[in-house]
Amino acid sequence: MNKLTGRKSSVVEVADELDIHVDTLTAYCRRKADPCPHSRGQRNKFLLDTAEVLVWMKKHNLSGSVGRPVSEAKNKDIAHARLRKENALASKYELHVAQARSELMDANEVEQTWAELSQLVRNGFTDLPVAVVPMALRHGMPQSAAPLLQVEVQTAVDRVLSILSRVQYGQGKDSQDRTGSEP
Repeated sequence: MNKLTGRKSSVVEVADELDIHVDTLTAYCRRKADPCPHSRGQRNKFLLDTAEVLVWMKKHNLSGSVGRPVSEAKNKDIAHARLRKENALASKYELHVAQARSELMDANEVEQTWAELSQLVRNGFTDLPVAVVPMALRHGMPQSAAPLLQVEVQTAVDRVLSILSRVQYGQGKDSQDRTGSEP
């Protein structure tokens, strides 16, 4: 694009840069009273300077639609809409680039990974009561405390497994389970 470069361009190029219709820009050049500044090129075609056209349009309060003056509110709305569109396209492009660089994972793949991890944690906790009591006995815990320790460890494991089940199957957690207090 040649926006505000001062280089003479064709009507088509300038119309594209200014986002107006070619016929509208041609009509501006053909006006009898105070036409848009232009020169003639080969085969008598209009040559325009984008900066001069912008200054002329602003001077005449023209928006690009023939005979329609620029509305401040409309311009702000259009500018705001274009900005939202550009931001949305930029976000979409960033997501596409992140996917191409393998920085993002597919939601199903993430769900599968978490399900496998949850199963590993569940299996680890399930075996915990069986392993803790014999180890405690080997390290000097009195035999009379073994049943009590077995019950306490089993209760804690059951609570953790209950929470894991609800999280795994999408039932959520309530605040009592997160704090570890009795229901």
